[in-house]
Amino acid sequence: MRFVVLCCLAAASALPLVAAADNDKTLQNVRGHVSYQRGSASQKPLATNATIVLADRDYAMTGAQSQGAVMLADSSRVTMGSETKVQLAFFNQAAGNNAKFLILNGKTRFEVQHPSGAKANYTFSTPTADIAVRGTEGDISVSQDQLQVNVYGTSDPNLPVNVTFTTGDKAGQTVVVKAGQSLVANLVNGIITEQTQALTDQVLAPFNTEFGNPVSCWKCAVENLKNSLINQVKSRIPIPF
Repeated sequence: MRFVVLCCLAAASALPLVAAADNDKTLQNVRGHVSYQRGSASQKPLATNATIVLADRDYAMTGAQSQGAVMLADSSRVTMGSETKVQLAFFNQAAGNNAKFLILNGKTRFEVQHPSGAKANYTFSTPTADIAVRGTEGDISVSQDQLQVNVYGTSDPNLPVNVTFTTGDKAGQTVVVKAGQSLVANLVNGIITEQTQALTDQVLAPFNTEFGNPVSCWKCAVENLKNSLINQVKSRIPIPF
């Protein structure tokens, strides 16, 4: 009997810890139709402006002309555009800010915080690639066999976004995407074609329609890329005596 009582007390004392751990991630219905799914249960709709606490491995979905937002305890935010499905695989602050999202389809804007003295280690997995983020604002679009990654600003120029392909002929290869750049990758019959270019208003238009203008000064980042390239070229020109 004493053993049973002790076990019950131990279980009861653990409940607040579990609840506290769950409270570090929430889903908000910003507008339209937003729902969530836990395990094999059916989808549950979330009322407009309402917020629900998420658990690891929960799914979040949006309908047409809708928007949801996943907010984490480190002040990071992942905004979901229309007809988007995302799974929060896990979020852990025990050893730095570590999180993993699975983006199955749709558009997302991520604002990952990188506080001074703290580490941010976020991974966004898509059917084509894993995207490693360390204190960055940007967008990810997944549609059929195409992946697009826009990077607007980084907390540290030495912490760009790394896109590592997980399928196709380029599986295992990593492409670095800096602030002010956009990567577009297409997968056709096992062959990946990818191109990285400077951000433009035309590239941003579909994302700004969903999320509004980025907070980061992406035009400043584009200008910095140009200046960096010019300085590299100058450094290679021999100086005549």
